[in-house]
Amino acid sequence: MYRGCVRPRELRRYVPSLIFVQTISEQNHLSLLLSQERCVIYFYVDWSAYAIRGQHMLEELESSWHPADKSAFFWLADVSDTGAPSAFIHNWLRQLEQTGLKIIVSIASGNGCVGWFRLGEIVDFERSVTQHNVESLAERTKRAFSGGATIVGPEPRES
Repeated sequence: MYRGCVRPRELRRYVPSLIFVQTISEQNHLSLLLSQERCVIYFYVDWSAYAIRGQHMLEELESSWHPADKSAFFWLADVSDTGAPSAFIHNWLRQLEQTGLKIIVSIASGNGCVGWFRLGEIVDFERSVTQHNVESLAERTKRAFSGGATIVGPEPRES
């Protein structure tokens, strides 16, 4: 099927800086991801070495993700500053915090946070993807979308 061509999943070997993850840059992107059965959002800031390394890890996770593992959409939320492409999602993040999660401080710290979402509801959250490897993130993604995840990473929910 791919005679003489590079398979899309193998393209990363030849073009390692190619970004596969879709960037949240418009309100309709947010609306779309809130309606998706399974999506992974990487919260990125351009001034953090951890976040830059984490972005590469998430891109590797997406490029190695198999449809047999259940389809999932991968998004990048660039929240580097108030003029960043995804800065407008701050209000949505504040709504998530009303559930008792404390994620904005974690995201703003630049550690390279990732959240797993089902139909707009957060099912798992990690403060720093660089504390893991791609294989463990893949397992965590499978768990999040099979109903086995619990929210870990940020401060515990308030009671």
